[in-house]
Amino acid sequence: MSEPTALENSIEGRDDAPELWLLRTQQASRLPPAVFGVVCGVLVTTIIMSPAIFTPVADLADVVASALFFGLSIGVLTGFTPYIFRGAVRDFRELLPVLDISESERARIEKGLTRFAMPTMWTMTGLGALFGVGHSALLGLGALGGLVGTTQAFGTTMLWITMFWTIPPLLANADVFSLLGSRARPELTRPDRLAPFGATAMRPTLFVIAMLCAYPVLVLSTGQDFIGPSLIGFVASFASMFGLFFLPLRGIRRKIRETRKADLAEIDWRIDSLGKPSLDELERLRDLETLLVLRARVASAPTWPLDLAGLRRFLLYVVLPPLTWAAAAIVEMLIDQQL
Repeated sequence: MSEPTALENSIEGRDDAPELWLLRTQQASRLPPAVFGVVCGVLVTTIIMSPAIFTPVADLADVVASALFFGLSIGVLTGFTPYIFRGAVRDFRELLPVLDISESERARIEKGLTRFAMPTMWTMTGLGALFGVGHSALLGLGALGGLVGTTQAFGTTMLWITMFWTIPPLLANADVFSLLGSRARPELTRPDRLAPFGATAMRPTLFVIAMLCAYPVLVLSTGQDFIGPSLIGFVASFASMFGLFFLPLRGIRRKIRETRKADLAEIDWRIDSLGKPSLDELERLRDLETLLVLRARVASAPTWPLDLAGLRRFLLYVVLPPLTWAAAAIVEMLIDQQL
């Protein structure tokens, strides 16, 4: 019996586990993912706003800002998660023609991309709760007392738990795609066939960017300094964004470089074997021209398997507007602090 491969080890215990809790909850609700995210966001916003609904609150602006922040953050997490994980399955299916994997590996990976072992999920829940309680203590939410302090701590803890339900499985999927890249057969003259690797890297990256855009709502509305404990969640999300983008591309970029080196060596050998044809050897001249064109095309093949045209459109119309607003809001806040 053969030893399990690194790819099989990466999916071990996931293919026979239940689907991720957020995916099952969204399916059970029978709501589209975007609507499911809106409902979750509104529910969290209402809970955080409840002190202002039932009793007079001295710092109403702070309560409203926190409610909007937690509602937006959890709404993005719950609404985008189904798109991201099911999108990864579609990317995997599109990559099958260029992957050197067995049928058993294919079935296990396809199932495992939307699953996580239950003991691990409970561990992630406990870690999320621990981070949430610790973050609440650092923020001094206990000093607020009463319903205000309780709802603020609830929002902080639920956000951490939801992040731990989402980010570790995404990073695990990124590792799977990195290993898949090492088993790919790149065709450097057809780079579009590798575009799903880029899609599976861009999708969760843009998801984290959307989450980060909620932070200026909290900071500007409450006048808090964007430092210290308030920065912990931002830094954690920002750091995870780099792993979610670069990790799934690591294997395929290495494979592209190896393939390009081998292809160029073979083309150079064929060019050398032709020698230097004279001007009256038309057939050899045509062969040489074909090889030179092919060599230039292989040498210029991108090592980043990204659909640049689609990426530019997405950045221009979807990502840049909220990011520009978020950056301008943070700069304005920093300037105000210096005055």
